Amino acid sequence: MSTFSQPIQDPNQLPPLTMAPPAAQSDPTTQPGASPGRTTRKRKTPPTEPDTTSMEHQPGPPPGVFPPPPHHGMILPPGMPYPPPYDFSPSGMPPPPPGSDGGSGGRALSTSKRAEQNRKAQRAFRERRDQHVKALESRSQLLDAALASADEANRRWEECRSIVENLRMENTQLRVALAAHGVSIPGPPGSGFPPPPTAPPGEEPKDAEGNDKKD
Repeated sequence: MSTFSQPIQDPNQLPPLTMAPPAAQSDPTTQPGASPGRTTRKRKTPPTEPDTTSMEHQPGPPPGVFPPPPHHGMILPPGMPYPPPYDFSPSGMPPPPPGSDGGSGGRALSTSKRAEQNRKAQRAFRERRDQHVKALESRSQLLDAALASADEANRRWEECRSIVENLRMENTQLRVALAAHGVSIPGPPGSGFPPPPTAPPGEEPKDAEGNDKKD
């Protein structure tokens, strides 16, 4: 009886690797629709970049208005397009709050009230000024009339004083003339002239020399 001897396998020895047969590559000559002699190449697509033309034509924010800063930690990776800017056109602006119209109307109303108050104050000032001017004019007229009357009274007083002086001079001249003719003329009380003699009833008055006075 014949026996077959099997080789003793080493436990540390790895089994031989079995490689799968390579897949049959597609032959461009066998593919339908492929032109012979032209190999197909896969085009590499460039990384997506932001659309600069669209960003250039988009309207920017109005002067004085700045867009809000991005949130912390919000860093866009390279190649990702930036978010579109805010729409500041009238159609894109949010509607104003309901109290804004009332505020503008209230400001206009307060402005009109202030203008009306200014007009009233100016009118009252002009009225007071006119009244003050009229009062000053009336006082000036009264003062002019008083000065005119005072001047008239002063003129009359000067005239009267000159008349009195003339009468005194004439009286003195008459007394001197009568004294030269021996006629005594009584003067006013306290002047030093003796009073005229008085005759008893039934007798004719006599002069200073004792002769009877005849008509």
